[in-house]
Amino acid sequence: MKPRITLVTLGVDDLPRALAFYRALGFVSEGVVGEQFEHGAVAFFYLESGLRLALWPRASIAHDTGLAVAAPSPTDFTIGHNVSSRQEVDAAMEQTRRAGAAIVKPAHDTFWGGYAGYFQDPDGHLWEVAWNPAWQQSDRPRAALRRHAYNPATIGMRAARSAGNKPPIRPTISASSTPWTTSAGLSLKSNTTCVKLPPSVEAVKPSKIR
Repeated sequence: MKPRITLVTLGVDDLPRALAFYRALGFVSEGVVGEQFEHGAVAFFYLESGLRLALWPRASIAHDTGLAVAAPSPTDFTIGHNVSSRQEVDAAMEQTRRAGAAIVKPAHDTFWGGYAGYFQDPDGHLWEVAWNPAWQQSDRPRAALRRHAYNPATIGMRAARSAGNKPPIRPTISASSTPWTTSAGLSLKSNTTCVKLPPSVEAVKPSKIR
């Protein structure tokens, strides 16, 4: 098995509410799909580096896996959203508050030399917004940066900047300390992902991409 995560699925109790919350954070989604199937309604968000975030009702996850729905615990896992400065942490935390998040721990200086805060989404999933001076976004592999250039979420942020608007929170997931499956409704899947580039890019040899 290759060390790759392509889809993170969060179990939710109210799919329209969860969809509205993440859209308020600036995450890009086509909305709820799969409603023609029993237990099929789900919403996907396009993240950076080819990763996707899905929202799926907890009852549907239970039906699909054969596991019973259990009481979730917010300490089962955290999702990390790393940014490039202390100011970006404060701005992101304020945006989540306005979107309806519960601020668990306001942004603060951390014991490891960074700056971070915690919030919970409407279904109790715990997110950390962090600035780590030893772990900058520029440390991502060049291949990930090339894929990022053709990500729908990235294109949306560029359009916002060109129009003079403030770009939304970058929809990135940078860390998760979770097992493969948990009773709290987290599902991690590893799939083979194909990225289709425009013809003008396909014609450029990889050795010439810097």
